Amino acid sequence: MNKTSPKEERSLASPRLQEGPVKEWAQDPRRRIERPERPADLDEYLPHCPWPEDRGGVAYRPIDEEHAWAYNRLYNKVFEQRRPLEHCLWKFWQAPAGPPVGFVALEQDTSRVLCANPAIRKDLRIQGEDKQAILVCESATDPEARGGGRLYFHTTLGTGRLGADMRGVMAYGGRSTDEAIKIGWRWFRYRVPFELQVWEKRLSLKPALRSRFGALGSAIAAPLDRLRPAKSPTQRSGFEFQIGTEFGPEFDEMWERYRDLYPLVLRRDQAVLHWRYQQCPVYRHQFLLARRQGEAVGYLVWRNWIRDGVALATVMDLWDGRDPKIAAFLLTSLESVASDQGCEFLQFAVMPESAGEAALQQIPGFEPSDREPPDRIITTPLPILDPSDREYERMRLVIDGRNWYYTPGDCDFLD
Repeated sequence: MNKTSPKEERSLASPRLQEGPVKEWAQDPRRRIERPERPADLDEYLPHCPWPEDRGGVAYRPIDEEHAWAYNRLYNKVFEQRRPLEHCLWKFWQAPAGPPVGFVALEQDTSRVLCANPAIRKDLRIQGEDKQAILVCESATDPEARGGGRLYFHTTLGTGRLGADMRGVMAYGGRSTDEAIKIGWRWFRYRVPFELQVWEKRLSLKPALRSRFGALGSAIAAPLDRLRPAKSPTQRSGFEFQIGTEFGPEFDEMWERYRDLYPLVLRRDQAVLHWRYQQCPVYRHQFLLARRQGEAVGYLVWRNWIRDGVALATVMDLWDGRDPKIAAFLLTSLESVASDQGCEFLQFAVMPESAGEAALQQIPGFEPSDREPPDRIITTPLPILDPSDREYERMRLVIDGRNWYYTPGDCDFLD
């Protein structure tokens, strides 16, 4: 168990509430927002997010890095985890797009963190313009605090209002539960614009034989797996691939080349990929880089991990320039590499009507999983501070999932 310094043995306290900057923030006239008239077709989708007001002994404040230790300890208490502070800092405060957007609810007498809802700041490409979004991926409310639902409601409203203040376009989240979808719509106008169907392919007979014969089954499966015909995608595709773990400048070039093929896509340049996958403190990630006549033309990022005793290779990102041939080459190459690395299943939760889905439909052995639930994405446009026809058109684009390109790595996915 991690040791804490005497300074850290402070219940769940955050920095003390002070006059000065905090008071100035509370009185800032920019906190007031009028609710403008909206187009009839958008009215039910656009949330109204007023600033939370201090009340009942609770103060609401924008989250800051000074709150990180107290928030992380609250998170560990609520979810019975032992997440190190360094993990929390990586996830929220080291993101390339900037520090998190969120609110904390503080007990006014003690400055104890009662509830917090930090969101990861994300860079977004939408209609050929660079904007920002927020990824709402976790929150925590002290079970000992009174009015936990009210605290969550107001901190989440504050998070949305801060997102609007930074001129953010949307909030979103992945792997959404039924309860999150229900509450998200009722309180914050979150909706499900699309879901990712999990496709999978068996790479080994070990899981099936192990379930029937135990350790003996695994031993039997090993020679049987070696009898399966080896695939050599390089010989039949005209592409070549390399395996790597460090992202270089070619990933910037591929981002700039393909980004405007999609009406809405989250940034995935070298800096983002380095932070998201190479610096991730939880899992080790690898990538396949596809080349054609020496030029980098696409990549796939994946994670090898164990779940319920089964060795999985999970696709986290696929950047293929909307070319099913590139997608198919990368997926078949991963099949061979992951099998050599001892993985027993290959899984990819794929965007509907994407090049990746078209490729999966062509590769023998891949099938939609009847065991894995779909990954449901939720989103809501953020409040519009300066209404215009262009802003409303952007909101229409956000709520229509056909405009998105998205992969599992765009969410925190168990990180």
